[in-house]
Amino acid sequence: MHALEFKNVTFIYEKNKILDNISFCIEKGDFVSIIGRNGSGKSMLARHINGLLLPTFGDVLVNGINTKDKSKIYDIRQKVGFTFQNPDNQIVASTVEEDAAFGLSNLGMPRDLMRKKIDDTLESLGISEYKTSDVDTLSGGTKQKLILAGALAMGAECLVLDEPTSMLDPESCKVVMNELIRLNQLGITIILLTHHMNEAKLARKIFVLDSGKLVAKGTKDTIDEKYLQDADFSSIFFNEEKSEKCILEFKNVSFKYDGADKYIINKLNFKIHENEVMNITGPTGTGKSTIAKLTKGMISPVSGEIFFDGEKANRKVLNEKVGIVFQFPENQLFEDTVIKDVMFGPRNLGFSEKLCLEKSLWALELIGFNKDKINCSPFSLSGGEQRLVSIAGIIAMEHKVIVLDEPTAGLDVPTCNRFFKAINKLRMSRSIIIISHSHHSSSF
Repeated sequence: MHALEFKNVTFIYEKNKILDNISFCIEKGDFVSIIGRNGSGKSMLARHINGLLLPTFGDVLVNGINTKDKSKIYDIRQKVGFTFQNPDNQIVASTVEEDAAFGLSNLGMPRDLMRKKIDDTLESLGISEYKTSDVDTLSGGTKQKLILAGALAMGAECLVLDEPTSMLDPESCKVVMNELIRLNQLGITIILLTHHMNEAKLARKIFVLDSGKLVAKGTKDTIDEKYLQDADFSSIFFNEEKSEKCILEFKNVSFKYDGADKYIINKLNFKIHENEVMNITGPTGTGKSTIAKLTKGMISPVSGEIFFDGEKANRKVLNEKVGIVFQFPENQLFEDTVIKDVMFGPRNLGFSEKLCLEKSLWALELIGFNKDKINCSPFSLSGGEQRLVSIAGIIAMEHKVIVLDEPTAGLDVPTCNRFFKAINKLRMSRSIIIISHSHHSSSF
């Protein structure tokens, strides 16, 4: 019996064919990477594995059980652990320990055994120090580790992981991938969705999706090399010339979250000038996203001052002058079409309808968004496409300073390359802060 079988699966959403007649088998204890361009259908395919979505046509079998059998859905979800791209969609408790234990509690596991299992799992992923932390204070990368901990603790026979390292620093990526390899050696079936080819090549099999079709499958040695190319950042170069004028300055800025013992930001000083691209990088949990929130005026320093355009700035000023794209862009989307969503910000600034449309179309074109999808619902898009829409919406508002928190997470190789070319153009009229774990950080 196969661990997983797709039989002529087609999935149609809002009249769009997202998956197109897909058939494959995955054996128990296998390790499979699924790769493909943004919008190719990877996440939609993953959601079929544990019955979150059901095929429009065809069948999905998990250990021989059809996901359409509603009486067996609980059995399927016990066997299949699933992690989403956005961990906020899975976190249900207020502290790390409580959230990691949620599934085990539902299974009725004895408390002593549950506590040991959670401690061991948190330790294996390097997040024991956050055991009693409020989940709202965690970085995006630490949240990713947390939802993985919850899935691992459940002891699932199969793990489906949708971009599990997209918000992690390189060292944390190694920790997670080594843990997946260890689990696979113990007989756990691993299905990994990723844009990182160094991760994809760790799998025994690689499946390639394109426009909802399974276009190739094989091993890293047999599959066409064109599918395994990483982003080429060697040509990305931001001119180091910048204006002498300082647009944003942190002076001795410190911040800690309520109830925390130590400062996550402590006496930070930096300046960003007009037309400058600044990269902020560092390990998961070191305060990068907190800097972004301070820059946008979402939170206030405990001590120290922030200046904008030479004058001390309060939260209201920073909120008006600084645009931000968060780690999880779907949280910023709410309109029923892409173009309406991108136009929302310029409309609120009082631009004419014609100018709103012009600025929005220009922003979408700049970042390489597929113009054929501008009238689609943003919620029908892949995570990478949603990220592009969110970025376009901020670009269209013409803030003097733009903060991009992990902007390339979930983006495929060609889209990454187009994105950085767009930033190179955009820097001629904006100051840009990029927060990133990616290996291309030295390019800035």
